[in-house]
Amino acid sequence: MYASTGVIDGEYPTTQRRGFSRLLASLLTLILLVTGFTVLGGAPAQAATGAFNAASITVDNDGVSAVPGDTSRTDGIVAIRNSVVFSWRTEFTSLTDGVMTQTLPPLWKWDAASLAKSGLNSTGVTGGYRSSYVLSEDGRTVTATVSATEDAGGTVSVSFPNLIAVVPETADVPGSNTYVPTLTVIDEAGDRTADIAGPVKDLKVVSQQRADLLTVQWQLAPNGQETTFDFGDGPEPAIRRYSEVWLTQPSAAGDRPYLWADNARVRVDVNLTHHGEPYTGPLGIKHSDSSQVALGKSTLENVAADNRSFELNFVSGGQNVSYYLAVIDYFVPLRLADDLEVAGGEQIHLKGTVSYVTPPTTVEGNPPGQRQARRGAAGDGLRICAGDRDASGIRIGSSRLSQRSALHHRRVEHKRAPGI
Repeated sequence: MYASTGVIDGEYPTTQRRGFSRLLASLLTLILLVTGFTVLGGAPAQAATGAFNAASITVDNDGVSAVPGDTSRTDGIVAIRNSVVFSWRTEFTSLTDGVMTQTLPPLWKWDAASLAKSGLNSTGVTGGYRSSYVLSEDGRTVTATVSATEDAGGTVSVSFPNLIAVVPETADVPGSNTYVPTLTVIDEAGDRTADIAGPVKDLKVVSQQRADLLTVQWQLAPNGQETTFDFGDGPEPAIRRYSEVWLTQPSAAGDRPYLWADNARVRVDVNLTHHGEPYTGPLGIKHSDSSQVALGKSTLENVAADNRSFELNFVSGGQNVSYYLAVIDYFVPLRLADDLEVAGGEQIHLKGTVSYVTPPTTVEGNPPGQRQARRGAAGDGLRICAGDRDASGIRIGSSRLSQRSALHHRRVEHKRAPGI
């Protein structure tokens, strides 16, 4: 019988063999070869006695995802980046070293922690049985050895619940994308396949490709940095703010990675208000150098004369790009921004919307499903104002600031050239 191993994760117990044991094993192998028997890898350490009276496997939960049709946890559909929960059930009266084993499709793997918690490793203190298990080196096969305890007294019913199989993002390929759950039991009578209980008799792996167009346009940090900008009559003091436009691939259950084609283009429309009225003063924009922090690159094109709209063209350069990030700077003359220390002072509000001019496609020419959402808080958009300055040179005003946005703001400011 296999020794108890706890959390296995591919590690096997070792046994110190004395010289006599090695000789005995060699003689046994010779006898088996002469008599025509075959020694199978993974067989129990000693032959089982007694029998399993009943055995079954159940798919308890195959998960749900955003993939069309995958709406039930027991529909036989499992998305990549998701998991399947199995249960084993058995009954026996007098059984020693019975074996239960299940092998997953290629690329799938057992969650080792779930096996350790399932009861597969039992010392026999309660329940009328004792058991141990091993997990194969590739993580696909779990093999348990089960015995009734001496004081079991009658039929023992055992359930091993919450055995979790992980389905990776690469599993939507032939050989891995279909599976008939098979639990094999071995007792004194030999091996046989356990019944599949419950509504799910087989599993099919599904996936989809999607793209997210997201914007970050809210109070990312205190209310702007004083700099200079040329609005047409030479450089003058200005206040700078920035926003972000992201084009990403979601990574939720069911989302399959893909390569972008160089054809995604989006339009950004901005709207500014001050004291509740449209702001009609100068607005400067600039494509920030920090846009290149992502592998994907973008260019600023087709800028309107009043800078209230522009387009971003995203280019992968043939690389495996997981997302694009474009950072856009906005500039307003300092002379037109209210001082918040003065009664009635109010920030200039900047809001924006993004839309596809040319939706993204994969390199194979397939259009991924598209979602459009706002990233970060919905809020009032960027706020531009003058006011007291702190030691770092950032204008202070009322704002909502997330830790992530603050860190990103500092990172972006650090990457900018002085005076930009």
